[in-house]
Amino acid sequence: MIAKHPRIKNKKLVDSIRSIGYCEKCGMGGSIALHVHHIKSRATFGDDVSDNLICLCWECHTKAHGGEISRDVLRRIAKRRKWDGR
Repeated sequence: MIAKHPRIKNKKLVDSIRSIGYCEKCGMGGSIALHVHHIKSRATFGDDVSDNLICLCWECHTKAHGGEISRDVLRRIAKRRKWDGR
């Protein structure tokens, strides 16, 4: 039996991504509900690392789970945040 790699969990980083304050996909901000989305899902051992997390509004989050926004697009946005120093 092959041992599973334990998923990296980082609540501080998740909270930091949530505090961005706007949807990193569409730019909506203000009083809308924001969600932290795992680009590679937690169920498939998607880690709590900067390149795997993105702050999305509920609408973009729903689209991401529905496959309307590709993982490649979400990964590019997450990497751009890293370059911007956020």
